Amino acid sequence: MKESEGVCTCTEEKNEMEGDEMPSAIWNKLRDEISEAGGVGIDIHTIKKNGQLGLWFNVQVSGDFIVIDRAETNLPSTKISQPRIIGCDEFEQIVELYEKWRSGTIARNTLTDISMNTSYIFGIVNWFI
Repeated sequence: MKESEGVCTCTEEKNEMEGDEMPSAIWNKLRDEISEAGGVGIDIHTIKKNGQLGLWFNVQVSGDFIVIDRAETNLPSTKISQPRIIGCDEFEQIVELYEKWRSGTIARNTLTDISMNTSYIFGIVNWFI
């Protein structure tokens, strides 16, 4: 996958998500919608494995990255101490594990070893499907 001017381009393989949306399609759609929202970004919920919505967080675009921070408008908000920066490569890697996480075939601690941003990325995926 390559990042160029904020557009994530991936191989032609499809992941296991509903509708067979590729991680790059979600990445690009997210960046488009956030950009349209202006400087305030958009608030999204984290998602629990059982499908229940969790805490709110805010997503904004900064260059070729998305930035996760506490939600200011919607409460209760996540309590992260500083903004988190997520690039396209990290995003794609975690998106591809979403269905395995939801089905219980991959353990949460395994995901945390891969990325500390899985809760936010899974919230984003859930928001788009």
